[in-house]
Amino acid sequence: MIVETGDGVTGANSYISVFFADEYFGARGNDAWVGTIRQKEAALIKASDYIDLRWGSLAGGAQLNEEQGLVWPRCSKGLPKAIRKACAEYAVIALSQTLAPIPRVDDSGAKTIVTSKEVGPLKQSFAQVTGQTKSGIASMYREYPIPDGMMLSVIGGSALNGKVLR
Repeated sequence: MIVETGDGVTGANSYISVFFADEYFGARGNDAWVGTIRQKEAALIKASDYIDLRWGSLAGGAQLNEEQGLVWPRCSKGLPKAIRKACAEYAVIALSQTLAPIPRVDDSGAKTIVTSKEVGPLKQSFAQVTGQTKSGIASMYREYPIPDGMMLSVIGGSALNGKVLR
């Protein structure tokens, strides 16, 4: 694992170290941050990839240098504390689930949730359309209020250009 220091590190693949995450969650009494060093590193790399995938297109300015491995830092040296915290929060989620699962969609591209109900010998399934955008295409991101809020503080509301995040 190669940690971004805020200097635009070549080949960096994580915004934070395992040590940072251990300290962050220890201070908050979060017992969900458990696993081997290797599992924690993998979760931090997944979280960093997710941050770049979900929020990178909204980052303002240019990368500090062309060789850096991650989207941030931008324009000047340094890495916002909110990105480090968000990385930790996404990483603890990544220990137990996929951050950006492939959504189940119908033939039109609308996101659907299929539920089944049974009453005695009768079974019925229902498909509910959810999460549609104006184009009817499913959103590929789940909502994670704590780290999403941290990332919104970094990119700022004006970077959304009228888009609504749920």
